[in-house]
Amino acid sequence: MVTKPNVAEKRRWGRQKGTLNRFTIEAKELARVRGKKFLHKKTIEELKIAERELLEAKRKGHKLAKDYMEMIMVESYRVAQKYRYVNEALYYKYSSLCLDAGKFLAPYQSPTSGQFR
Repeated sequence: MVTKPNVAEKRRWGRQKGTLNRFTIEAKELARVRGKKFLHKKTIEELKIAERELLEAKRKGHKLAKDYMEMIMVESYRVAQKYRYVNEALYYKYSSLCLDAGKFLAPYQSPTSGQFR
């Protein structure tokens, strides 16, 4: 026969009353990082899947799109400097490629004002 524990008895197992579970703690942290008050469960699950895929890609040695964009930016800058005093048209062509790559890369490298709230 199973008896109910006495209400006056101290809890012996599980979380203490009022303690948040792990999912709630992670959800609040993700919401805080993203600058939101609340994130839906589906959004949190999608973020966790994306994080797992990102870690798996890094573990396997795969490069991310932002890594390739940075390589393009650095290489186009190097080529632009090569043509700086030789051929003005090529200098401007490769400089604009470098600027375009930097424009697409900037959101991944620069902090935004939403992160400091």
